[in-house]
Amino acid sequence: MSSLKQVAEAAGVSIRTVNRVLKSNGYVGTQTREKVERAVAEIQYHPNLHARSLKTRRSYEIAVLINSFDQLHMEKCAALETVLKAAGYYARFTFTDDALAPASLPVFSGSAPAGLVLFDNAQLAQDLTPWVKEHRIPHLLIGWESKPWPMIGVDRAHGVAQAVDHLVERAHERIAFLGQGNARNFTNASRLRGYHAAMKKHGLKREVIMLPLHDKNGDNHQACTQLCLGRHRPPAIIASTDTLAMKLMQAAYAKSIRIPEELAVVGFDNRPMAEYASPPLTTVAQPNREIGACAAATLLNWLAAPDSYQPPRQQLLPTNLIIRETT
Repeated sequence: MSSLKQVAEAAGVSIRTVNRVLKSNGYVGTQTREKVERAVAEIQYHPNLHARSLKTRRSYEIAVLINSFDQLHMEKCAALETVLKAAGYYARFTFTDDALAPASLPVFSGSAPAGLVLFDNAQLAQDLTPWVKEHRIPHLLIGWESKPWPMIGVDRAHGVAQAVDHLVERAHERIAFLGQGNARNFTNASRLRGYHAAMKKHGLKREVIMLPLHDKNGDNHQACTQLCLGRHRPPAIIASTDTLAMKLMQAAYAKSIRIPEELAVVGFDNRPMAEYASPPLTTVAQPNREIGACAAATLLNWLAAPDSYQPPRQQLLPTNLIIRETT
């Protein structure tokens, strides 16, 4: 591992000057600063945050508890880590099981972290509330809402409303919403809120189709065929996810229903597969990297003023409708 001494020798300056550059503390001439920055890059110097914690008696670790390897989450994690690292903090990622007892998580095995981020786990947030309050740890929840935790997420209602507006512009008057599982869960409820509001705005009749949460023995394919593609099928359908939209398109293909001529389809998430579907899927894109960066920025503001900073209770970032060939 490279050291400050090696950086100083490579740049031809003192260790004190290197420290000034790295901490942006005190005057350093432009040419000297550039020499130090080049040396840091060339020998790939990274500060030893564990040693720094021992010296300052302050944690620089942000614990991130995540319950899924989902690609959309990975994009958020990448942005979160990038912003934290630039500020001198490091993220410690732990993948959790919903059935795992909070006390058994690695984050509780040593000293308390500087901050805590949870992904899509409202129950764990409730379980950890007494602990974060006791240790006065800045904490955030990404994706799901769970009072009293500050939450950062996606304005799903606005995204579905964008989809409805787009289909109305395409002269559709009968537009159905296709979901999966419980209509009352957080993600479905927020999407449906946007659907209902937009349909009401346009004076259109609402039509909600909910498929089983777990697809056993191809039940969802059969349900798509029966509920969405029957004799009185709607000519336009907004699916709650890209995956569900793909299943619908697959079922339509099996029945020789042409997309978008006979059936317009809109997804939600803008996963990579959406662009390469046949035809490419119109979908609502989530700002995943922006969510991760926003979470990091909120934590850093809280850490900078732990006694006075009041994080927003809810931050919902806007979506973007990506128009392709299924509408």
